[in-house]
Amino acid sequence: GNAPAPNDKVGPTGGGEINLHFPSDDPAAVFDSKAFSNRLRGRSAPMSKIVNITLDETPKLMRELEQAVKNRHQDTAGRLAHNIRGGAANVSANQFLAVAVKLETACKAGEWREAENLLPELNRQFAIFERAMREFQKTLS
Repeated sequence: GNAPAPNDKVGPTGGGEINLHFPSDDPAAVFDSKAFSNRLRGRSAPMSKIVNITLDETPKLMRELEQAVKNRHQDTAGRLAHNIRGGAANVSANQFLAVAVKLETACKAGEWREAENLLPELNRQFAIFERAMREFQKTLS
């Protein structure tokens, strides 16, 4: 079924625009640019490179993960989820990371229903964090 889950919050705008201004939403929860910057000692060239690689590679891994989950390939799904999680940790994408961790656990346990339920949330969090990273990247040049 495609019925929205009970915890799906539909924004008052209804325009499908994701509202990033929930009171509980600290921008660092989406993308902790300070932690990321500190790890690379504020050097913009490596930061920019890692941002580019992450934004380039993560969607590919996510598409492969979707296939692996659909096909119930436990080893492949677990490995892909682990790689996605590592990439998220590298750039301090905390909310995206939290979903990736849950997904990795589900895939490694062969909890396919749980994995399928988490995939849309992974995609949603990636979109939010991608926007934040692109904004951050503008500050690097």
